[in-house]
Amino acid sequence: MMLVIFVCNVSSFIVMMRGCLIFVCFLQVDYCYVFGLISAVLTMKGWYYNSCSVCNRKVVHNGSYFTCFECGVIVDSVLPKFKLDVKVSDDSGSVILELSDREVTKMLRCSALDLLHQFCTVRILDVLVFHYVFFFLNILRL
Repeated sequence: MMLVIFVCNVSSFIVMMRGCLIFVCFLQVDYCYVFGLISAVLTMKGWYYNSCSVCNRKVVHNGSYFTCFECGVIVDSVLPKFKLDVKVSDDSGSVILELSDREVTKMLRCSALDLLHQFCTVRILDVLVFHYVFFFLNILRL
């Protein structure tokens, strides 16, 4: 069962139409909660990224060194971190969401570095399938 709870700011007014009162509501959704079952682990776009040792953001490989565009430093050593897409489903549909390094490491009891050094196998990611998860989603306005 996928449960979606919207938390929102509501602007509303009452309209008179053909002798009936109609309550009109304009929702401005700020965030929501999603509860569902992980039905698949998606690794097509990769399952980890190399992070900056200063700010933990993704770094770009430039030949013999890594550059962090967030904090503007050239990084000598990087730490791999999980960034894993999962398909969360229920009988009403499915959605693809992202699990962060903290959540995946906690669930697998294995870090991305351990997985890269083969202390764990990539198939350990399949352990996540058929687990129920609860997501908090911020909805950004562009």
